[in-house]
This record gives sequence, structure tokens and C-alpha cells, in this order.
Amino acid sequence: MKNGYYEVSFKTNRGEGRATVRIEDGLLSGETGHGTRLDGLCGPDAEGGTVRFEIAATVPAHTASLIGLTTSDESRKLMLRGETPSCDPTARFRLDVNGRAVEIEARYVSAL
Repeated sequence: MKNGYYEVSFKTNRGEGRATVRIEDGLLSGETGHGTRLDGLCGPDAEGGTVRFEIAATVPAHTASLIGLTTSDESRKLMLRGETPSCDPTARFRLDVNGRAVEIEARYVSAL
């Protein structure tokens, strides 16, 4: 994926949200509008046809997530995994979050 800033929309049967994500040399970082921190890796698969993601989402304490989990007095880390064709400039795909599908739309916004 191209280095830069991406606007990400996500949707489940429980609601929807947004995040701003920065990708630089395969490292991904960002934050949702509800304060969930996103940190991970993204890069092409072995054949180069798709981009694979592996992201740790740190959900703040006392927060209800879009997959139906509510954190207690401590934050909780969720792993997100998935793949998409290139995001140039927009891609739609699904990420797996603890066995639940999250619909994603990622749109390239600007260079770093």
C-alpha cells in the first residue's frame, strides 16, 4: 500500500465508526473517533495480488465495541486480520475481529 493517510469507515450489525490511519513502510497506526488505538502491519501477500493486514486495536476501559464487547476497568486488545486489493484510492473489504466480520472502506487521503 502507498504510504500516506487514509480515512477508514467501518460497519457492523451493531453500528458504524471512523478512524484516521497512517501507513508508512508497512507500519500502520491510527485512532478511531471513540479513542481505540490501532497499531499493526500491512503489506503485499507472497504473490503481490492483495494487501494483508494484522492490526492490534486497543479499546479503552468502559467502552462498548462495535462487535458487542464492553471493556471493564481495563483496556482490551483485539486482533484484526484481513486482506484487500490495493487501496488506490479506495478499497472495500472485511476484517475478522474475534470471529466477527467488520465491513471496511479505506480511502487514501494524502501523502505523509
